[in-house]
Amino acid sequence: MGKRALLADSQAERWLEELRGFAAVPNNVFDAAQIKANASYLQELLQRQDFTVSLWDTPSGKPYVYASYVVDEALPTLLFYSHYDGVPVDTAHWDSAPFQPVLKDAAGNHLTTREALRHPEGARFYARSVADSKNAIISIMAALASIKAEGQEPGINIKLLLDGEEELESPYLRETVLRHSQDLAADLVISASGETHQSGLPTIAFGVRGILMLDLTLHTATADMHSGHFGNFTPNAALEMAHLLAQLKDRKGKVLVPGFYEGVRQLTAEEQEVVLQIPSIERDIQQQFGIKKTEQSHSLQELINQPTFNVRGLQAGYVGDQASNIIPTTAQVSIDIRLVAGMDPDKIYRAMLTYLKQMGFTVTDTKPTKADLITKGPVLQVQRSGSFKAMKTEMQAALPQQVLRLVQRSTAAPWVVEPTEGGSLNFSVFGALGMPLITLPVSNFDCNQHTHNENLRLDFFLRGIDIFKELLEFRG
Repeated sequence: MGKRALLADSQAERWLEELRGFAAVPNNVFDAAQIKANASYLQELLQRQDFTVSLWDTPSGKPYVYASYVVDEALPTLLFYSHYDGVPVDTAHWDSAPFQPVLKDAAGNHLTTREALRHPEGARFYARSVADSKNAIISIMAALASIKAEGQEPGINIKLLLDGEEELESPYLRETVLRHSQDLAADLVISASGETHQSGLPTIAFGVRGILMLDLTLHTATADMHSGHFGNFTPNAALEMAHLLAQLKDRKGKVLVPGFYEGVRQLTAEEQEVVLQIPSIERDIQQQFGIKKTEQSHSLQELINQPTFNVRGLQAGYVGDQASNIIPTTAQVSIDIRLVAGMDPDKIYRAMLTYLKQMGFTVTDTKPTKADLITKGPVLQVQRSGSFKAMKTEMQAALPQQVLRLVQRSTAAPWVVEPTEGGSLNFSVFGALGMPLITLPVSNFDCNQHTHNENLRLDFFLRGIDIFKELLEFRG
């Protein structure tokens, strides 16, 4: 995994135990009391590492944790963003209690910390948020502690912004960053969260996608009706919705909304070159998930740098044991549109509304009345549930290139360098303040993020500490 072990065994054991303690604190993002408890836990832990710490309140009562470690105002400043909240757990599907962290080998045998450290490549830590993303927070602290244990200081100033509602799309990130812009001022923002490339190689990305989320509900009558008595008479909302969706995206993956691709920033020659160097994992994914034919013929990495239009859920009528001989008169669809640099979610939203009206639908943002259906039906109710722009950093800029060179020194393995990662993160506010951003995920790609048996490979945890230590030293 790594070129060298930067942590002594005693230090590694200590920080594994710190991760165990942190991961044992329940952190359901929907439970403000749990999130506050995590914030308090973090505050105490960071203060023990000589950080200056503040808790910044939000209207939801789930605070941001801000910490700073200033060495010299003349040095560069890096702002690390991560999060400490987690998605809810269904304990019935876990092999062990999600907030009682355990170490196991590949056969499922429980390991002590020392046993796991003897063979880290075969050991995994199981707990909620152990990989998303409490591990990254602990890794940064471990890297700093290792530098100080050698009688040294970091070569940069360190700031941390730790989110308690990332799993809810960070609803207060923008206003928090703007309110505390002076405290957060930095030369570069590093998102320390997420999974590495599916090849398992260390990964760095210079951009994140944006997103536009929509919910469409089609109403054709006030109630479902008998298919025998009213078939061929009452408009079927399920079929109408199917026709609607077929006009939004064709079978080759092209989005048909006029103006959808306007402004899309194409890859530069340098970005195209790094994409070509990323290991191909398409065939492995097809074999793993039983996919014979992909939607588009380009490589996955090329497609990640393009916008997407995804139907993430459909609902109309009843099926299976619940099936009934009715004409469904309401159909719902939930859509997420992944945006890339150059796309404006407001423009895409307006283009969608215009196109839907051109199809002949009456479009509204509220549930129609009976009178509305009689005079204007069918009525399409469109609700916008969230959006933000993509953010992209110039790969050839001096500081991002310096960071890339530094982290590449931490391991002998080749690095996956991505112009844009696949996920959507609400970071455009940093760009608006003139702070470039890169992402530095350190968790294993098969960590079961957001589902049962979430886990962190121990060798990835140790490699993450190596990476952050090289970065904090900031030498050369």
